[in-house]
Amino acid sequence: MLRGLLLGSCVVVCLAACAPTQKRTVETGDLEQVYQARADYLQTIRHWSVEGRLAISDSNEGGSGRLFWEHGPDASQISFRGALGQGAWQLDARPDAARLEIADGRVYHAATVDELVRAQVGWRVPVDALAWWIRGLAMPPGAEQKQLDDQGRPIFLQQLGWSIEFGKYLQHAGAWLPSRLTARRDGYSVKLAVRAWQLGPSDDASD
Repeated sequence: MLRGLLLGSCVVVCLAACAPTQKRTVETGDLEQVYQARADYLQTIRHWSVEGRLAISDSNEGGSGRLFWEHGPDASQISFRGALGQGAWQLDARPDAARLEIADGRVYHAATVDELVRAQVGWRVPVDALAWWIRGLAMPPGAEQKQLDDQGRPIFLQQLGWSIEFGKYLQHAGAWLPSRLTARRDGYSVKLAVRAWQLGPSDDASD
């Protein structure tokens, strides 16, 4: 009898081990809620900076170099060093004005940062949208298409005529942020590879 009980127990254990495990699937609506919760949190962090590499190309020519981007609610500053157009430059942007200073001392002004960059580069680099994309977010009011991973983070966006692909996400100060992104449109491409993030305190933390 004891032998029969042992054999029966073994059979039950083996069947349990061999039974296929059911993988929990997350519904699309749930993923969208996770995405929105992450977006809401990241938007409370109004000060951030990122260091990495920028490369742009118009399918005929382009260049790349080191980038440092400091962003706040009322101003944004991008510093670049490398072989891209004029070489080293610094871009300062405010809601009502933009200023570009080249390494040789020349200074250019425009009403918006996109207008200024377009005048100097020759095509529209979506700087305002990149401030959202670099955080793994769609620029409001939202993307035409969006594909999320199993943690509600974008792996692909279609917005403003651009197709944006996101690389591996890394955690910085409790927030998941993409380490790479590539934006493409009509033969143009903008690539960002992030080396380091610095996130300021959230609005909630300052209350």
